[in-house]
Amino acid sequence: MIIYGTRHFGAVDEVPGLGCVKTRFFHIWFIPLIPLGSAFLTKEEWGSNEGITVAFSLKSVFMAWFRTFLFFSALGLLAAEFDCLVRLSESLPAVLLKGNRARATLEQVGIGLGGGICAALSFLGVLITYWIAGRVFGKASAERRNELEMMVKFRDVGPPPD
Repeated sequence: MIIYGTRHFGAVDEVPGLGCVKTRFFHIWFIPLIPLGSAFLTKEEWGSNEGITVAFSLKSVFMAWFRTFLFFSALGLLAAEFDCLVRLSESLPAVLLKGNRARATLEQVGIGLGGGICAALSFLGVLITYWIAGRVFGKASAERRNELEMMVKFRDVGPPPD
């Protein structure tokens, strides 16, 4: 089954207690593909959103695509970690049973362990990058917050146009 449609991604410029800017994308399997327009959403519930249309936000588009890239990077690193653990579990018993005679197998353990540690650290780096990106781009600056508050104050808030 193929899941597709439009959905808002790329939350940026959050104004606490009021809402955030998101871009509506055409998506397949919740992977944002084609940006269609941005909106400041004041209320988000399953199946309905309320907000106002704002100028197209490149920052929101970047965040949506960047977070998608980080998600797939994390999946790849988890697969690499799993592969390293499988290799390690295959070669470690041979080293323990044969002792120093298993030089090639000992090298395999080192490669598996080193690769696993690198994959785990890279995965941690991806998670930290995801968190930092949300902190840096997620909050609106004072000037942007005032602009968004004025837009909401002087416009009718309703469902953003499709």
